[in-house]
Amino acid sequence: MEPGAVAYAPEIETLLSRATLTAPELAKVLGVGRRQMYEALNRGDIPHIQLGRRILVSTRVVRRLLETGSVTESPEAMASV
Repeated sequence: MEPGAVAYAPEIETLLSRATLTAPELAKVLGVGRRQMYEALNRGDIPHIQLGRRILVSTRVVRRLLETGSVTESPEAMASV
């Protein structure tokens, strides 16, 4: 493992190895209830895409949320774009 890397449970690591997560999968990763997750998604707290009735969240967004506590880019990261 890389220095400074975060270790997750194997089940969570398997989910995070995919490109996207569904809302129930994201709820499991974050340790919140499904209803709370759907409420947060509907408020726009977490960036997502909706395909029909299916909501998908990029695992890049999820990892950023887990590592920094925020889904927004830092000003330094934005400046490098």
